[in-house]
Amino acid sequence: MSSSAIESEVVNSFGAGLIGAIVTAMLYGLTTLQTYLYFINYPKDDTRMKVLVSVVWVLDSLHISLVTYCVYHYLVLNFSNPAGLEIINWSLNITVLLNVILAVLVQSFFTRQVYGISSGLLRVFLTTVLSVMVIGHFCFGIETVAFLFVSKTFDKFQTSSTVKLAAATPFAIFAVLSDVLIAVSLCMLLHENRGGWRSTNALITTLIVYAVNRCLLTSAVAITEVIVFILHPKSLWFLAIDFVIGKRILCE
Repeated sequence: MSSSAIESEVVNSFGAGLIGAIVTAMLYGLTTLQTYLYFINYPKDDTRMKVLVSVVWVLDSLHISLVTYCVYHYLVLNFSNPAGLEIINWSLNITVLLNVILAVLVQSFFTRQVYGISSGLLRVFLTTVLSVMVIGHFCFGIETVAFLFVSKTFDKFQTSSTVKLAAATPFAIFAVLSDVLIAVSLCMLLHENRGGWRSTNALITTLIVYAVNRCLLTSAVAITEVIVFILHPKSLWFLAIDFVIGKRILCE
């Protein structure tokens, strides 16, 4: 590989990873601040909630650590090693896995909220549908990570039609469906709980707007990631977006 080809590959591929890592680090600062403010402002919250927040922050910290190492591995350790740039490093695979776990934890939390504010057959229906979507998201996410490990090289992973059709695309579809259905369920249930009190209605309206914004933003990022992967499989911009998407979920 010529020096100009190496430079082009680094700029178009691993340069994307560097940008994604920088944005991810910025968002990690925000999630850390949110975690700190949570424990300061809600010291009497249920222990299970505190454990969940702590686990999420620890996993998030591990994620940014691996993102940093991944970028260091490619841009520093393999700076003059073209063959090394073609190998999928284990740290990259684990960052994707951590994003899957974090997303499922957050979606499971909101599914539990839907269960708590619904009742009767509607509760059974909504929680069943949401649980299926979340489990599907998790399973296809694990399958995508497995393909990353098995493929071993970027070229094999990016050009495989099996990866696109059997893993990456369904993974994105279930991610979007999970977020959309959670948002719709929350909006519907919150709207039904409107009463005669203006202050209560104002709070419910705020929660509905929050749910819609959460759905739109996370879904837009997930859709963008799969579109970039399909249209530009030779670049690593889709992984740069994946670096960020976990932080986007946690910033909610």
